[in-house]
Amino acid sequence: MKIEDWKGGAFAFGSVISIDDRKVEAWANLANCYTAQKRYFDAVNCSEQALKCNARNWKIWNNFILFSMETLQFYKAVRGIKTLLRHDQLESVNPTLLLKVSDCFIKRYVQNERHQADPDLVGMSDQEKNEPLADEEVIRNKRYLYKFYDDVTEKINHHKVWRLICRVK
Repeated sequence: MKIEDWKGGAFAFGSVISIDDRKVEAWANLANCYTAQKRYFDAVNCSEQALKCNARNWKIWNNFILFSMETLQFYKAVRGIKTLLRHDQLESVNPTLLLKVSDCFIKRYVQNERHQADPDLVGMSDQEKNEPLADEEVIRNKRYLYKFYDDVTEKINHHKVWRLICRVK
């Protein structure tokens, strides 16, 4: 969007989608408009819709992963990376991306952070928002992260990946 009218762009792409909700490019561009407006949860949802139309588009998967990490939706980011690995998009899965996923995990499950726009926070008291996660949930997610690392190292054999995994574990 060269003119950077993100609200107008969102309206235009939304109009296209209302006519034909199978337009992958419209969903992807709507996600980008939402990202420019810092509406990351909406961007994740639009990316998911685009992927329903074309699940083999690695560029949309990359955006989906980045938007998911921005909103601290660890599971969605991991699902996206696993999909890239399954489709042999190995150049997209690099140590920097894996570090960001690890940071996402740490923020969400160790530091108990939530994105301020998280729709799950609506109606919660400040005390409820700051309650620590149950130990079982943290342990379950830690196991999921380790299993994810195992999946990554089956496809990618790079010393920086191994170094990162050792640091996190």
